[in-house]
Order: sequence, then structure tokens, then C-alpha cells
Amino acid sequence: MTGHLVVTTATPHRESGERLAGSAVAARLAETPQVVGPVTSFFWHIVENHPWNNPEVTAVELVRGSAEYLAWLEESTRPN
Repeated sequence: MTGHLVVTTATPHRESGERLAGSAVAARLAETPQVVGPVTSFFWHIVENHPWNNPEVTAVELVRGSAEYLAWLEESTRPN
């Protein structure tokens, strides 16, 4: 049995996301990709600025990612 992954990515516009999803299906790398959005991204301080006292904030552990992305993530979240 092989492992299964949920893979997500962001693109600068919906059309490029649709092209990526279509190419993944054509290559039989994905069964049912979904393009969601447009999405507006904001960073940092989710809980302390959330209007609810007990908001749902969840995370899925990253067990794999591109080296470039993981390096950017580490640099972006490193304390000043």
C-alpha cells in the first residue's frame, strides 16, 4: 500500500490554479483536485485578533514540502 497525501498550493490567480489541477488529473497524479477561492491571505496573530473567545484554529503537520518552501517558512517565522 502506498501513502496518500493531501497537497495544497497557492497561485497568483484562479486560472493558473485550474491549469495546475487539470494537468495533475491528466498525469493521473490527482483524482479530484479542487480550486478554491479567490482566497485572501493574512499572516500572524490569528487567535489574539480573532473576534471569538474560542475560535477554531487547527493545523495539519507538514511531513513533506519543497526545500525552498520550507526554508522560506523557517525564515518567515524566525523571531526578529
